[in-house]
Order: sequence, then structure tokens, then C-alpha cells
Amino acid sequence: LGVQTSEKKLLHAVESELQANVDHIKIINDPIYFSVKSLRHAVEITNKANKPLACHSYTKNSVIIATKSGVNSIEHAAGLVNVELAHSNPMRGFIVPTCVAANDVVSEPKQALSGMDDATLPIFQQWWEYLHENVPESIHRCLSIGVGTDSGFPPTIFGSSVWREMAILNSFGMSWKDCLIAATETNARILQQPLLGNLYAGSFADFIIFSSNPLKTGLKGKNHILS
Repeated sequence: LGVQTSEKKLLHAVESELQANVDHIKIINDPIYFSVKSLRHAVEITNKANKPLACHSYTKNSVIIATKSGVNSIEHAAGLVNVELAHSNPMRGFIVPTCVAANDVVSEPKQALSGMDDATLPIFQQWWEYLHENVPESIHRCLSIGVGTDSGFPPTIFGSSVWREMAILNSFGMSWKDCLIAATETNARILQQPLLGNLYAGSFADFIIFSSNPLKTGLKGKNHILS
């Protein structure tokens, strides 16, 4: 939801989606269309329905608005400014940086931006700079970071980009253990799915067998997924 929508239309759309029993809501607010007040109203509606609300934000002012409004998670967040705000509500403040998408565009712009306007390249370059500058600080401050990739365009393909996202987070200072927790338990918490992301009795889980201990060797190099 986004793209020059009034607050009235925004709230109507949120209510309509919830009536359709969607699992979660994502609002685009970069470029900025909605104020803190508008997003707070949307958060109140989704809270009553026990559904998570994510906000598409990656620039400084948009991230501040999203954080102050109390959204469940901030997607693509690069300008992780004033990070203390994320601790204002312990049930919220999740961040999903999607570093791999920005890195792919900067590393392989011709392939990544195939069919897109080349004028968007500087935006991605700035985005990658924001990520590089701010995600390590967010990791250091122990903010709740989930693993997302912004997949869907080459070369950021579904599946393998998840592992590459974790490798980037690791290079930014996140331990391999915390990377695995971010991709499983934290992601499940972001989506408010208590039966996912853990191995507790009654939960739903897929098992992955590695050729070596990923907590020691990481998710690259000689470590391979066997099944």
C-alpha cells in the first residue's frame, strides 16, 4: 500500500485487506506519503487484528517515521538512524535490511537493472552506502534484525540469495549463530508465527543437514548443504 494514497484511503485499504484475512500488511512509505500519525492509525488497526504491519523504508526520514509509528518491522532499512527509538516498544522494532539486493545492483548493475531505468543506479549506490555505514552499528547495538533479500530480479534470485544475505550480515559483524537465528526464529517473530522458526514440540520445521558445523565454518567456503 502506498503511492500517493490519502490517509483515509490507506486505512480503508488496510481494513479491506484484513477483512480478506491476509497474513500481514506492508505499507510503502519511501518516498514519504504518510505521517507518523497516519501510520500509527494503521498500526492500531492491524494490532486489533493481531496481524503484523511492515513499512517499506530505506531513507533517513522515512525510517524515523516508521520507527516512531510503532510498525512491526522496517523493510530495506538502510538509514538506521536514531536506533534507540527501536527499543521504545520491546514487541516491535524489527529491521530487515535486504543488503544483498543493494549489493547485487552495485556489483552487477547491467544485469540487475536489465529493463529498468539506469537513473536508479545512484539510488541503489546510496542505499548500499547507508547499509554499509549503519547495519554494523545496529548489529553492535543488538537490534532485532531479520533476514530478507528483496528477491525477484536478477541476480538476486529466490533461495540462494538468503544464504548470501546472511554472509553479508556476517561480514558486517553478526555471528553465524545469530545469522541463523535471524533467518529462522527472528523472521518467525516478525511474521508473528510462533509455530515457525523453532524446534519446539508442535512446531513446523524443515531440517537442513550441513557437511560441517555452520557455527564454526559459516555458510560459505567448504560448508555444503547435504539435504
